[in-house]
Amino acid sequence: MADKLVYKARLAEQLEMYKEMKDTMKQLVETKCKDAKPEGELLGEDERNLLSVAYKNVVGQRRTAWRIVCSLETKTEDDWKQHICREFREQVETELSELCNEIIGLLDTYLLPGEGVSLSGESHQETAVFFYKMKGDYLRSVALIL
Repeated sequence: MADKLVYKARLAEQLEMYKEMKDTMKQLVETKCKDAKPEGELLGEDERNLLSVAYKNVVGQRRTAWRIVCSLETKTEDDWKQHICREFREQVETELSELCNEIIGLLDTYLLPGEGVSLSGESHQETAVFFYKMKGDYLRSVALIL
């Protein structure tokens, strides 16, 4: 099952279908977590990178849209145009917040070590740093729109 999901995510990446890639990687994390051993790593390096690329692209698209609509909203003088820009900005902010909270939830629930868990081995420590950095990036994205 995991091999099929990884293949599907890679194909979605090649096709630049990042929403589908994100959904597939979310499914992979949730599926692998059910069978994971507490002392083992949940995702391999390639799978971690696919997860990162998937969320980076869907969130990046929303952040770009947010910057553009904010700029247009401030430059527009007509009330009706500002109203339309504001509606789009609010929609993008909602989507951006939901995406960031989704990946933060995955990281907290499945991928980051629990409180009091000792990380032995360099690979476990590198993996934890990778996921903590991801979490920080998405927390920053949420803070940007607040």
